[in-house]
Amino acid sequence: MWLVIAAIIVGVIMYSDKKYSYATTILSAAIAHAEGYGASPTNYPTRNNNPGDIEVGGVKAVFTTVGQGWTALFDKIENILAGNSTVYPLSMTFGQLASTYTGLPAGTTDWNDWVETVLNDVRTPAGVNLTVDSTLADFYGQA
Repeated sequence: MWLVIAAIIVGVIMYSDKKYSYATTILSAAIAHAEGYGASPTNYPTRNNNPGDIEVGGVKAVFTTVGQGWTALFDKIENILAGNSTVYPLSMTFGQLASTYTGLPAGTTDWNDWVETVLNDVRTPAGVNLTVDSTLADFYGQA
């Protein structure tokens, strides 16, 4: 798993023109991992340079370059962690984040896999112990 996280973080550093906070970088990499980015060259996030599987206007975005895709994900997460998102408030739990971000109902196998992937990826690099009931503010305050 560390190899996957390391590869994603290297991608983050290589493809972004901006500088982002540690918390933004770690959470973005965790979401990209949960979305399956890099797992297969034919899956949607990888094929379309969209590591966060981001939708624009209700349609999954296709980015011309990997850098554009990472920048879109970083900007989204940076906006959330700055407290500027009306969709993802800092009071949102990781469980709620999983449901809102993916559209999956809580408790389903895919939802569990997504939230556990994100939690495992942010727990270890950030050295924090988070659960499905931890809030984004809990993560941001500890990362």
